[in-house]
Amino acid sequence: MEGRTGRWRGRRAALLTAAWLGLMGAIGGCSQPMEVVRLEPTRSSAPDLPTVVAGQLTVATAEQATEPWIEDNDPTSQRGFEAAVVYAVAGRLGFPPSAVTWVRIPFNEALTTGAKEWDIAVQQYSITTERRALVDFSSSYYTTAKAVVTYIGSPADGATSVEQLKDVRFGVEKGTTSANVVESVIAPATPITVYASREELVAALDSRQIDALVTDLPRAVYMANYAVYGGLVVGQLSPQTGAAKEQLAFVLPKGSGLTAAVSEAIEELRDQGKLSELASLWMHDYQTAPVMY
Repeated sequence: MEGRTGRWRGRRAALLTAAWLGLMGAIGGCSQPMEVVRLEPTRSSAPDLPTVVAGQLTVATAEQATEPWIEDNDPTSQRGFEAAVVYAVAGRLGFPPSAVTWVRIPFNEALTTGAKEWDIAVQQYSITTERRALVDFSSSYYTTAKAVVTYIGSPADGATSVEQLKDVRFGVEKGTTSANVVESVIAPATPITVYASREELVAALDSRQIDALVTDLPRAVYMANYAVYGGLVVGQLSPQTGAAKEQLAFVLPKGSGLTAAVSEAIEELRDQGKLSELASLWMHDYQTAPVMY
């Protein structure tokens, strides 16, 4: 039965091998590390933008950031999709990489009112009407589906439809849109268990305290491969089930003077094909799973 997760691991291993071979080939010709699509600033210096620290863009992200969003929990490497998008946006705003500073915050801290000690937050935040009442959102930089993660031999293993998930014990992370999806789309017979953090949620699934969890598709693939023993992605929820695809965006404090400029930068990257380029580089191995109706 290990073959089901082995398909994911095999694909990832092949990609890593290809990347390593590419790196080895490049070493002989130049001293630069493997190409990660670095985008140069379009302005020579940052304009007079209202940042919390003058001349610096402070970015908040997860305390434990994982791929494909951020590689090796190190956003300063510019590796991983969200890390790369942040530096691309910063460049459009006139901030060189040396002027980008990162801080770590819990997921829900960004979704509260009041002054912040950062300018933008990035942690796979979905745009919702309820959240818009509390914070600003930039234009979306990525669209994703919700997916179900379980482990081999669980009650969710082998499910091909939402109806077959009714008797599954689900867990969700507090404050995420996954809770609404589980309640409204799947409506399981057993009450949902809510965990304070993503780490606690994954640990609960890994220790079999719950049968399954719901998260965004790229993270679901990562969890199944690297975070849950015997993990597997049951499938992604089709919009026909009522689980609409979600728009991910940067969070900014309500009424931020940066919101318009950040959104403009994202739209420029979209129009120039740079967002697609970065998604192709970092997300290609995290976008496929069976569709559940």
